[in-house]
Amino acid sequence: RKLSSIKPPFIYHYENKLFKLAQKETLIEKINGICEQINRYNPMNYVVRIFVIEKAVESYRKERILDPDIAKALANNLEPVMGRFLWKKDYHKAYCLIQEIPFDLKIHPYLPGLSQRQILFLADHIFDQKDYLNAFRVYHLFLSHYKGMKTEKNILKTCDSIFTHEINNPEDIEKAAELIKSDEKNIMYARYSI
Repeated sequence: RKLSSIKPPFIYHYENKLFKLAQKETLIEKINGICEQINRYNPMNYVVRIFVIEKAVESYRKERILDPDIAKALANNLEPVMGRFLWKKDYHKAYCLIQEIPFDLKIHPYLPGLSQRQILFLADHIFDQKDYLNAFRVYHLFLSHYKGMKTEKNILKTCDSIFTHEINNPEDIEKAAELIKSDEKNIMYARYSI
């Protein structure tokens, strides 16, 4: 076959063949293994990385347990995908990805390498969409990774406003409480006693 018969972001025929095999699998453990092989050949294949994230989230929704295979899938793929979206300033795609991840599945452990600016632009975009709970989630992400920054005071004012005025229904209050409790080192833990 000609090289041009392969559609981007795939570079090698072998990648495409492995991806078709991964799409037939149902177990996240096997999907991880196959897709890790693809990522060794082509770490820039974001179609594969997004596929793994989708399958990990799907497995989590079924089981409601963060098993090691789901954690591994998120650890290997979430930050590169989110980083790419944010680097391209495609905040809406990043926001859509955040929306797909169940709220009780904590994101801060899987996104340690995002810059302050990227996280804040994403949080502000989500806030502008009036999705206050997810904005609170992303501000929490910022405060988990960047403690004592000069922007902290303004972020906390925004979070105070969200927490007191925008998070109203009991289900959202419970989600926010669980998020706050998930990271005792985050300033939000001491600030909001729930």
